[in-house]
Amino acid sequence: MFALIDGISFYASCELVFRPDLRLSGCCVLSNNDGSVVALNRRAKELGIKKFEPYFKQKSIIEKSGTHVFSSNYELYGDLSAKMMSIIEEYGDRHFVYSIDESFIFKSNVNDWFSYASTIRRRLWRELRLPVGVGVGSNLTLCKLANHCAKKVDGYRGIAVIDDEQSRNYMLEKCSVDDVWGIGRRLGQRFKALGVCTALELSLYPPKLARQHFNVNVERTIRELNGEQCLSWDDNIEKKKQIFSTRSFGKKVICREELRQALINHVVKVSKNARNQSSHIKQLLVFASSCPFDQERKHFKASATLTFPQPLNDPMLISSRIDKVLDRIFNQNVSYKKCGVGAVELVDSNSMQLDLFMPEPNNKPLMSILDLINNRFGKDVVKLGSQGVEKTWEMKRDFLSPAYTTKWKDIPSIKC
Repeated sequence: MFALIDGISFYASCELVFRPDLRLSGCCVLSNNDGSVVALNRRAKELGIKKFEPYFKQKSIIEKSGTHVFSSNYELYGDLSAKMMSIIEEYGDRHFVYSIDESFIFKSNVNDWFSYASTIRRRLWRELRLPVGVGVGSNLTLCKLANHCAKKVDGYRGIAVIDDEQSRNYMLEKCSVDDVWGIGRRLGQRFKALGVCTALELSLYPPKLARQHFNVNVERTIRELNGEQCLSWDDNIEKKKQIFSTRSFGKKVICREELRQALINHVVKVSKNARNQSSHIKQLLVFASSCPFDQERKHFKASATLTFPQPLNDPMLISSRIDKVLDRIFNQNVSYKKCGVGAVELVDSNSMQLDLFMPEPNNKPLMSILDLINNRFGKDVVKLGSQGVEKTWEMKRDFLSPAYTTKWKDIPSIKC
């Protein structure tokens, strides 16, 4: 059997770990540059605050209701996520981290899955104070659906187990077709137009017909809803065909050097993600733009493409080439609001065609050491000098909570 352990309102829950005094109050977490609400606890939802709505539109209701606001504290979330995953790993024969707050395990020879799931939930709450939902099923799609029921359907209180035909049919009937993993809103609308509105009705749709009308993945999903095992973790690990890194500035940038530093920081991030999936970059898109909503100035955007003779994933080599295109992007009369880079053409590192007459340009041993140090001790512990030291252009986080677990000065003190 498979189990999916998923954090409940994970970002908001992380903020409350070290603020138990706020657990009965409304709490919301904002996106980059404090733009939109991306996470809410239950109390904030009851107060009428909406997820994915801009913060400025909801500022009055947030202040009137006394809801506490936090900027995204990725250092805190990442550290608590790592601790959560290490605990979950102990409970499975096999373990797969799906996202920052979701993790699958496979476990055989469990007689009482409800008690087993309760043990996992209690330990995560006892040691980390993180609430989670646990869904159990005979395959990945069913345990994902069970997890949805555990968190969203009344009566389950955080744990849902699909272990027989009765429980399977009941949960499928309670879920909409677009709640099914792999279907989503767009395909869900097409199925609803055909009269298929619930997950149970989807399970009764002929699989071969689904393959003809949709695709093979929809066919596999329907078969999994009927108890077959068609998907594996490897099916969900696909190398990205493109990798982008982009972000708005906390303040407008008018200096060439600040724009250069920001672009190099994006280069470092993209090259690291490329190395993580064993890819090299053949072509890189570099772009920057002003604010499109500025009524006083005309909107400006510019881009340039770098094509490398030999594929690269070494940020030192890639960043040294940024200057070649920076003059085509930078305009001293423009106030920049956003920039980024995108690896638009990637090649597999394991099957990359090398040049017979030119040595390998990438310093693979150095990159391995760089990744090892930064993965162990934190992001940018070792970094390029060209990334800058005082990044005044970084994203705005006016409501940032302390990094309780990753900075010495922020470690909570206990007074007896």
